[in-house]
Amino acid sequence: LELRYSPSRKILTAYSREPLQIINRHLGYEITYSLDSFEALYDQGNSGLTYVQMVTYQGTSFFRNLHDTPGKKYLKNRRISYHGSSLHFMRALAKKQLEENGFEIYFDRFKTAPYKHFKIEQDEELTAIE
Repeated sequence: LELRYSPSRKILTAYSREPLQIINRHLGYEITYSLDSFEALYDQGNSGLTYVQMVTYQGTSFFRNLHDTPGKKYLKNRRISYHGSSLHFMRALAKKQLEENGFEIYFDRFKTAPYKHFKIEQDEELTAIE
């Protein structure tokens, strides 16, 4: 993994020529991740502290179980990790079940109707969300 930081632009970039091998012992996975792009944009607040303003990354991942049959501990940890994740959110949004899954939508700091700001179209195979 190669990292480069540009002080003038306050951007950290990363790339890897080879896929990253990640062992997640908490969830019982070995992950092979091909990193296409990574960028972290830093900013300095009024207090003088530097903070991460935005992180973007793109790549593909392949998950493999560490064991032939995942144990109860792994399955429990995976359920906990899934709850509230972006995948959980997108699935609930596509099924129009945000509230049932505990999600709330805010616009301009106020709670709003869950589907007011989304356009969801479904056909036989795909769900499109704008």
